[in-house]
Amino acid sequence: MKKTLALILTLAMVLSLTACGSPKETTAAPTEAPTTEAPTTAAPTTEAPTEAPLEVAGTVYVLNSVLADLQTYNDPDEVRYNANYMTIKGWNLGNIADRHFWFNVADDQKAYIVSYDDGYTYAPKFGTELTYKVLRDQLLCLDVPEDMQENHYNGFIYGPDMRVDELVWGVGFVVVGPEAFLLGNDDEKGYNAEDILHGSLIGGTGNVAKLVEADSYDFIGIDGYSEEIFKEDLKDVNIYFNEGRVDADSVAWPGYTITDIQYIVPHGVDKDNLPETEDGIVYKITVLNTAILEVTEKKSDSYLTAKLDTDDEIVIPVKGSAQVGYKVTEVLDALELKGYKEVTTVSLLDGQTWTCSFDDFLAKYIVEQDAKYRGPYTVGRTQKRGEFTTNVEVFVLDSDGIVYVQDDATEEAGLSVADLLEKMGATGVKAINVVCSDGYSNQTDAADLDKIFLFHKDGRIDATYLPDPKYTLEGAVKIEILK
Repeated sequence: MKKTLALILTLAMVLSLTACGSPKETTAAPTEAPTTEAPTTAAPTTEAPTEAPLEVAGTVYVLNSVLADLQTYNDPDEVRYNANYMTIKGWNLGNIADRHFWFNVADDQKAYIVSYDDGYTYAPKFGTELTYKVLRDQLLCLDVPEDMQENHYNGFIYGPDMRVDELVWGVGFVVVGPEAFLLGNDDEKGYNAEDILHGSLIGGTGNVAKLVEADSYDFIGIDGYSEEIFKEDLKDVNIYFNEGRVDADSVAWPGYTITDIQYIVPHGVDKDNLPETEDGIVYKITVLNTAILEVTEKKSDSYLTAKLDTDDEIVIPVKGSAQVGYKVTEVLDALELKGYKEVTTVSLLDGQTWTCSFDDFLAKYIVEQDAKYRGPYTVGRTQKRGEFTTNVEVFVLDSDGIVYVQDDATEEAGLSVADLLEKMGATGVKAINVVCSDGYSNQTDAADLDKIFLFHKDGRIDATYLPDPKYTLEGAVKIEILK
């Protein structure tokens, strides 16, 4: 009982003290830890610099890819291998005929040109048929420059309707119906009158005509002197050059000549007394060398002369062989190229180069291959003999190029692109981009350029495909040079 009472008293004292005590300030414990942030310095976020994109600094176009769609040309006056184009002055044959023909000759009268050398008679294979109308537009050329003479003498006829491969060199006769021109040949011995007038020469290899049979013939000089020579005496008469003239031996005055022969006609025939004509028979011969002369003065037995009114210039190719080629202008149009300054060709064989202006290049033809497998190369009137390269690997047009892939470039042994760029003088190349005919392209870094080749495959020009050597870049049409 006492223990219980004591416990009650103790509890009562505690309650009494609590109720009467003074309140003390208390600081409640913070519910969150103080968030004092330590100052931090962020690491700089400098991004790695990005390289500028590569730009196309030049393009190499594949010539083979466009040739199949282009027209070829084979004019032997234009597309000629290693020709020497020369400008020569000549006299218009129509002008000469108007001054010297006595007979009326129809425009459609067939004309013939016969060589002194072998009687070869002009027979056009490709050109226009040689009629009097066509002949009138052609030119007579004398005094052929010495460096042009090759197995021929110093007279020929050439013009807009006659191809050089068909020309008659060393012209002897030009026959037009009843009229004929005789061209005196610069030969010391001359030609026997009987041989050239009644032999096979006047008719040529085709026996196209012969001189009318007569008892005698009048040899008429430019000065009006005329001498009758009987047919049996023709064997004793030579016709030849003499101090720049075409003369004939005189029968009436042995040891003398009939100077500057102008006409040979049957005795008694003149402009006012013309006989009826017969096909294939020549009734009058005009000496061309004399026909082009207009006598102005005679001094010291030598004629001073002036040319006819017509004194035209013609350009003809001498030497070389006719080829088949493509017009450069059409090649460039197909590749959509224009506006360059100059063009340099680089030979695949020895690296030999040749340079011309772009305008000069435009006037040329490209021969892809010839019989001696020397192609491609350029030809044309603006190109001097020997001024070119053969087996051209690349045509360099300023920073661009046109490459030709030879037939022997195979997948096993192709044309090196690295070598090609070196020959073009391309420097600082960082990559190339091969573009195919279907628009697909593939880029190769400079470090791998020596592994890229161009070659023929299945009728196309393909290029090496590095990601998978089992495949090729089919129909490569151009290579972009990236820098």
